[in-house]
Amino acid sequence: MAASSYPEQSSGGIRPPLPCGTNEMKHNQQRILYSGNVQGVGFRATCQQIARRYAVTGYVRNLPAGDVELIAQGERSELDALLSDIRSRMSDYITHETARDCPHTKNFKSFEIRY
Repeated sequence: MAASSYPEQSSGGIRPPLPCGTNEMKHNQQRILYSGNVQGVGFRATCQQIARRYAVTGYVRNLPAGDVELIAQGERSELDALLSDIRSRMSDYITHETARDCPHTKNFKSFEIRY
């Protein structure tokens, strides 16, 4: 994933840019949108379980349109490893993933599931 600019990175198709906060970035933060059969299959719980293995904070939540949003903060190598593990573990459920670097909007204390 590109670390210095904001171009959208996508596998499987083009999506419009994802909105992110506007505060100055202090650490790496990414917003990832997953689509496919990603709700009702333990996707959020699996993301949280995987995130506990890494030095990352943030959250994962279902969106009304059926996608899952993941916001993660941490060192670039930790974020890359987290996202790689999620892709590997949940590949049967993900049909499209859009990732974008974005500035911090706040600092998270843990990685949680939001409802």
